[in-house]
Amino acid sequence: MSRHLDMTRALSARPSPPKLGFFRRLGRRLNWLKTREIVSQAGFVGLLSMVTVILAFPPPHNYQEGEVSEYTIRADKAFLVVDERATEKARQAAVAEVPPVFILDDIVSGQRQSEAAAIFRKGRSLVGADIAALSPDAALARQEEISALQGEFSRLFNIPAEGRVWEAVVERAFNANIERQFLALVSEAMGFGVLDRPNDFIDQRQLPVSVLVSSTHTEYMVPSASGIFDQTADWRFMGLRARVLRSSFSRGDVELILALANGFVQPTLKFDAFETDRRKHQSLPRCPATLLNLRAGGVIVRGGTG
Repeated sequence: MSRHLDMTRALSARPSPPKLGFFRRLGRRLNWLKTREIVSQAGFVGLLSMVTVILAFPPPHNYQEGEVSEYTIRADKAFLVVDERATEKARQAAVAEVPPVFILDDIVSGQRQSEAAAIFRKGRSLVGADIAALSPDAALARQEEISALQGEFSRLFNIPAEGRVWEAVVERAFNANIERQFLALVSEAMGFGVLDRPNDFIDQRQLPVSVLVSSTHTEYMVPSASGIFDQTADWRFMGLRARVLRSSFSRGDVELILALANGFVQPTLKFDAFETDRRKHQSLPRCPATLLNLRAGGVIVRGGTG
């Protein structure tokens, strides 16, 4: 027991550590403050760097159509993009190259020529009859038939019933040669087609024109719109064709043939707007999109320009 007490007293009697002086305590305090300042400065610098990076490289903005970008946007890699303006321009050019479509009603033309031939045949039979050999009743009936024929003639040839053309035809007893030349002339003129309106609404560039034939449901191309005649142009065409007849017919006969043709020819060609628009619409899928090859780093949108 006494030995344990001796050990306790020995331990308690150990010398205590020496107390630090004022300057040493001050130095330690300053070192602690210096370390704290360095840590604070490092944190401030880090925070400032983070703010700088955020301001210098803002997060991507989801721009909408019509907005103006505040900075230049560049491609981060190469890619292909549809050039909308160039594509639309190419499509408009393709649509403009589609030929306008016309319908040639050759059925009506053939019917009218058959009616004209029938009038000439009937006229020859009536004029050729011997009036002196007819009874009064027969002569009256014949005159009534001639009057009815005169009305049909006026309607078909678009010529006044009382006029020199009818009189000239009767004087020549509905001459078969005049009939043949007249029909040949109108057949050629109406075979090409006569437009039902002035052709100034057609694009006059050297583009082909498509013509659909009603009777055969076939189609052929006219080299350019200038080959489509309206009625005025058709009259000029027949006037030029009639000149070659002067070597075989008198001047009066040529004028009669031309007068009959000018009155007889009617429009047989109509512009088919529906079919033309349909073909233009069909031409769009055949026009591929124009692609723009944008390289990496290439400018997509220049800042301030949208």
